[in-house]
Amino acid sequence: MVQSNPKANRSSDFNMFSYHGEIQNQRMFCFFFREVPSIKKVHNIDLTKVVEWVENNKSELVIQKITDEYFGAKSLNLKSVIYLFSDRILLSVDSFVGDMEVLFHDNEAQAQKIIDSLKDFKKEKSNNNILIVTCEPSGLLDLRPVKISAPNTNLEKCYNDDLITRHESILEILKKDESGLMLFHGEPGTGKSTYLRYLTSQLNKKIIFLSPGLAGNLDNPHFARLLLDHQNAIIIVEDAEELLVARENEKNSGISMLLNLTDGLLGSCLNIQFICTFNIQLGKIDKALLRKGRLKALYEFTALSLEKTKALIHDLNKNIDVKEPMTIADIYGLGENFKYEKQPKAVGFKLASVEQN
Repeated sequence: MVQSNPKANRSSDFNMFSYHGEIQNQRMFCFFFREVPSIKKVHNIDLTKVVEWVENNKSELVIQKITDEYFGAKSLNLKSVIYLFSDRILLSVDSFVGDMEVLFHDNEAQAQKIIDSLKDFKKEKSNNNILIVTCEPSGLLDLRPVKISAPNTNLEKCYNDDLITRHESILEILKKDESGLMLFHGEPGTGKSTYLRYLTSQLNKKIIFLSPGLAGNLDNPHFARLLLDHQNAIIIVEDAEELLVARENEKNSGISMLLNLTDGLLGSCLNIQFICTFNIQLGKIDKALLRKGRLKALYEFTALSLEKTKALIHDLNKNIDVKEPMTIADIYGLGENFKYEKQPKAVGFKLASVEQN
């Protein structure tokens, strides 16, 4: 049994790899068995249990084992594994999303036996893994996992009632394998990031975090190739002003790609959903992003109502009397001796705020 890193010897085995260095299962099957495979897929499979089962039940049939690992917070972790069996079957499992693929040619009955043995090895729902897009020194894009935990947040207490009524519909839209765009905006401190953590913790889908800097390069061919290997994903871009703002005198190629991915030909093929947050006013956003059909949800995060502000302060055991609505960040930042006073408007020059059209 040979155990190897899938990114080694790229020059000799180039035809088995995608452009950004990930093994393509169909190419691998064709390379070893010289046949075009059929594929069966099972979702939400526990990689550790699959490896244990193969080692205990089919180790004598394994002609090659290929693993991909990554450095976690404290140790080296297994990202994916591919087994090639002597009976011309390829078994592949990716721990990031729990997808298992079984490739075969004219031996479907043997492949089905493997699926029947492994289909109950379901991945337990735990803290979400978000995949972060990174740019390697070579310029190629890669994905690295970061484990996140659901915030200890009570939606009914920490957000206004209009979000509570919309949360379930937002969740249902994101569970579908279809393209689309969601825009969340509002002043800093109103809870956008905390809500995203809460929202993603309830989803069993591939979630990719894209930094604002890389989001400006959506038209990068490397990014398109990466998406081909990660279809039906949710992509989150926080502080996405640079990507979303309309430019009258300069073409914004990032917006063009975003439009195509969320409601164009490419989007219908890949079923990519985007969630973008921003702090500026809605009137500065490119109007094409707001088109019905593309835009699946639009929500503005605001300060809590005065009633909810007082209730949350009371729940936090802070003996403070307030007379104005406050943001979540301001409420949690209150000190015991804090006296809330509305700040007077400053007199003088300041940067002009963005006016809504």
